[in-house]
Amino acid sequence: MMEKRQHPPRWATKLLHRICAPHLLEEIYGDLLEEYTYQFHKNGPRKAYWDYVFTVLGFIQPFAVRKKLIDRRSPLINFTMLRNYFITALRNIARYKTYSTINLAGLTLGLACSMLIFQYVTMERGADQFHEKVDQIYRVAFKTEVNGQTAETFSHIFYGAGEAFAAEIPELENFTRIQADFFQEGPTVSHTEGENKQTFKDIRAIIVDTTFLSIFSFPLLSGDPNTALQQPQAILLTEGIAQRMFGPENPVGKIVDYALLGAPQSFVVTGLLKDIPQNSHIQFDVVIPNLNFLNNLSEQALKNMAWGRDEYTTFVSITPNSDLEKIEKIMTDIVDHHIGENLRRNNIKLSTVLQPMKSVYFDRETDLGVTGFGSVQLTTRTGNDQIVYFLTVIGIITLVIAFISYVNLSTIRSLDRAKEVGIRKVTGANRSNIQWQFFFEAALINFTALVLALLLLLLLMPTINAFSQLGFTPTFWLSKPFLILFGGVFLLGVVLSGAYPALVLSSFRPITVLRGNFSSPAGRSNLRRVLIVLQYTPVIALLVCTTVVFKQLNYMQKKDIGLEMSELVTIRSPRLLPEGMNNRSAEPALKKEILALSSVASVSFTGNQAGRGLNFPHHFEVDSAGQTGIQTVTGTGVDHDFADVYGLTIVAGAPFTEGMSRNTGGQQKVNKVLVNETAVKTWGFKRNEDAVGQIITNLDGGKFYILGVLEDFNWSSVHKETQPVMFWYTPTNRFMTIKLNTADLNNSLMEVKSIYDQLFPEDVFHYEMTDTVFKGQYDEDKKFAHIFGIFSGVSILIASLGLFGLSAFTTARRSKEVGIRKVLGASVNHIVRLLSREFLFLVFIAFVLACPIAWMVMRNWLENFAFRIDLTGAPFIASGLGALLIAIITVSWKTFNAATTNPVNVLKNE
Repeated sequence: MMEKRQHPPRWATKLLHRICAPHLLEEIYGDLLEEYTYQFHKNGPRKAYWDYVFTVLGFIQPFAVRKKLIDRRSPLINFTMLRNYFITALRNIARYKTYSTINLAGLTLGLACSMLIFQYVTMERGADQFHEKVDQIYRVAFKTEVNGQTAETFSHIFYGAGEAFAAEIPELENFTRIQADFFQEGPTVSHTEGENKQTFKDIRAIIVDTTFLSIFSFPLLSGDPNTALQQPQAILLTEGIAQRMFGPENPVGKIVDYALLGAPQSFVVTGLLKDIPQNSHIQFDVVIPNLNFLNNLSEQALKNMAWGRDEYTTFVSITPNSDLEKIEKIMTDIVDHHIGENLRRNNIKLSTVLQPMKSVYFDRETDLGVTGFGSVQLTTRTGNDQIVYFLTVIGIITLVIAFISYVNLSTIRSLDRAKEVGIRKVTGANRSNIQWQFFFEAALINFTALVLALLLLLLLMPTINAFSQLGFTPTFWLSKPFLILFGGVFLLGVVLSGAYPALVLSSFRPITVLRGNFSSPAGRSNLRRVLIVLQYTPVIALLVCTTVVFKQLNYMQKKDIGLEMSELVTIRSPRLLPEGMNNRSAEPALKKEILALSSVASVSFTGNQAGRGLNFPHHFEVDSAGQTGIQTVTGTGVDHDFADVYGLTIVAGAPFTEGMSRNTGGQQKVNKVLVNETAVKTWGFKRNEDAVGQIITNLDGGKFYILGVLEDFNWSSVHKETQPVMFWYTPTNRFMTIKLNTADLNNSLMEVKSIYDQLFPEDVFHYEMTDTVFKGQYDEDKKFAHIFGIFSGVSILIASLGLFGLSAFTTARRSKEVGIRKVLGASVNHIVRLLSREFLFLVFIAFVLACPIAWMVMRNWLENFAFRIDLTGAPFIASGLGALLIAIITVSWKTFNAATTNPVNVLKNE
């Protein structure tokens, strides 16, 4: 039975597609479809049916049949065609200025942000890759398990381990040991030229083996890497410190005085190192050879130190394709041979782990070590994998939002460009030509945006570097990893932003378009709605995350940590003393003179600064809540004014007093200590009073008498739980903390400096605000929060630009409708609501989708903090209202203009 429907028979259409030559198919099929529609309405379906069938069969002839014809058409792309594409693209950009400006602004911001983020990510991910043997270098670490507790990993191992490993493992090519040369504050370095003497205290120094430069590829700008560390009195300087000390002059051969614990030693500069890259795990300003220290020790002292001091970070070079598990087992056996009996006595299981150099930069699980010579963390830089991950996601989101804006505006412009496509097809352009045209336009806009993004970054580079302290340079853009990464991003952007117009607009039928029957299908309207939701969902999620991050940062900075530091200033004890004076006399003399100042309330000596850890770890076997295990309690020496200066309260027992004995006396001397409440709980005492008067013994046999208990406080940041600490009495020490009783800080510091310079004319006065040092622990968090906030703001700006463009074009399309409604009595408010409600509803849907995403991300992020805010609904509501308000302002601008336009101006041509 004849099908009575208004479309040609499918079998005939399929036949036409099979037999007809491709270059004729589109035109012939369009004409047949038009003829079929005409016959259907004039003569009925039967007549239309058979006419269509016979016409299709009539095309089975040489000129039209599908066969291997010689295609005499011009190549798909040639110079003339590219020139035409370029001219057409420029005309379209000039014709649609608003559209082009919005697209360029969005893509420029998106590309600039992503370039900056990806530069940072590439730099971080490329950490330590500059070492030539990076694939062969491993850090040796010990993984210990005590009484079945969770295993912990330490990178500070015994001095003798490296030599023992090298002697018994053929695959081990070489090794080097590194020790941070800090005794709480680091060395004092000076240089004398005639009567001019320059002194520096803020120096990062490391002690290394002579093999240091054989394993690591820190380039020497001057000097011989084979001999630079062979002499005990040799010293290597980096460019930065050399510039400060000697200016542009080559420092090799110059004499440098170096003081840490004792009197200054003279060193000869044997090498000038290039400044250490920011993405290097090992950081330093000065290198001195381990020979300087070893040459002063007796043979017995060296033997005792080999397996008695675990203050060294050891790196080894392993031959390629070695069996690492086998090597780790041999290393474990070697360690067991030397200290196994002691480990078993304390119920400790130890295994050796080889950590690839490529992984140590982001390793925050391994304990880098706190030793008597100082925190290794001061001479290392550890990347934050979580920050890199978050910024990578933000970079991708920013780019995607920019591309979505481009595609979304392309859908709204489809009505304007439909006739252009129809005319181009009628004049002979095939679909592939039109597709190339749209891809060329997308490439041109993306390329222009890329150039503008580069110029923007060049202008902002000094500001960015001042803020981030990362040393970004344009030369990094020429590096192979960055070119590959961002080249891929650019090509992906061209494809994503050009795909819709190329594939969809090129499919328009010229007959339908040129007759004026073309209208935007519902499917494309739905696509626009989906894209708006996809665009605003990550934007609102970023807003929520930014709000939570800033709330957590504010909470950490304002949390009461139990220390009063607002009026405290810390200065470093002198190292370069007048002849005949030593530290035991110099430090009390300084304290006496400073206490005489009317602006000073009290003064205390401490071994460490608040916010920079405690240097001396003691290991105790404890029974806390019925769980026996090993607990590390860190501490330092303080004087009798410590509690008063820092505002600490003694909750049980007695404080230190001036001139008191450091120990209990008797045949076995026991050090008197003050401990905090957390330490009391750690040792298993039920009450603070129960701990007072007790003697506790560490695993090394050291005994401590608990004189008093301090109310809990945080000596370090609130990233971690309150740690157990103890303090022993030392009347003088490395840091002097001054409590001021005046608001005139500058004048007080000038008075203190005057006293210091008068007593120690050869040394340099160095001070720090105590609360500034403590808050410095949150610098990474502050930087992360501000970066998060900046890029979140850029993301919502790009999304708002796209929404503005959509609202502008939508309002223009509905201008006649608005005019008619105004004539019929609609108010301005009614029209604004009518034109805006769909956009605002889509933003609301995006908010609903964003909330669970942001909640999961922030819940996981907050788990990294021991002290954290509660994740309430306030940040979600505030961010949702903020996004909605921004959307209202964005959309209302154009809708209000349309609603207040005189309808006569709109309808006069109807």
